[in-house]
Amino acid sequence: VGDLESQIRAADPPDIAMIPQPGLVADLVDGGHARPLGGEAQAALEANYTDQTRALGEVDGVATGVPYRLSLKSLVWSRPAVFDELGLTSPTTLGQLEEVAARLRQADIAPWCFGIEAQGATGWVATDWTEDLVLRLAGAGAYDDWVVGALPFADPAIAEAYSTFHELALAPGQSAGGVSAIVRTSTQDAAAELFADPVSCGMHRQANFAAEWLPSDLAVGPDGDVHYFVLPGVDADSEVPLLVGSTQAVAFTDDPG
Repeated sequence: VGDLESQIRAADPPDIAMIPQPGLVADLVDGGHARPLGGEAQAALEANYTDQTRALGEVDGVATGVPYRLSLKSLVWSRPAVFDELGLTSPTTLGQLEEVAARLRQADIAPWCFGIEAQGATGWVATDWTEDLVLRLAGAGAYDDWVVGALPFADPAIAEAYSTFHELALAPGQSAGGVSAIVRTSTQDAAAELFADPVSCGMHRQANFAAEWLPSDLAVGPDGDVHYFVLPGVDADSEVPLLVGSTQAVAFTDDPG
């Protein structure tokens, strides 16, 4: 993203850029940099994508981005063998998640494998954590208001999400190696910590693409080497909102090519 902004400031943007932030796409449209899709591209979108998916690439109702990848971010990865050995099951509420974390600590296993180092993008994993918790604790309406700036960071609903994030993942004993390890460990290497010998951490909150960072010979599934569950909400009987990331292909030229 930083390179793209530098190119735009130098009046030398690329023809097309892959952008993972819908808010940035809107800013680029407002600045007169990103171009709306042409008729052929719009027709292809209508023929091949659902209304909901197409809407991810629209800014004020104008088709601007072509969805390139959708990522389900509200997943928690774990090792079935470790859970089975400790008599644990996938939690269905945040309260049960805290109970799982407590049981892991009793077994001298840090509840979370966690790393945020990503060079120029360092920190996005912590952002995802917080967004997921805002959705669960305050609801989708509050989340939407927060995203557009109508709900300030100082609002109690947002403050609660940050406090919960600290209690779950940042407090002493919650993540392997503590905060110093979190800032040193890369987002990709954090997933591998699930398989340390001896086991150093029990869960890893990361999107579906975490599977790409694991050894290719690992079996994924309830009886496999690694499995996943959805980060739970407050109430087991309520539908859990999902945090989804969308990478868009955005054009910066009207050239027919």
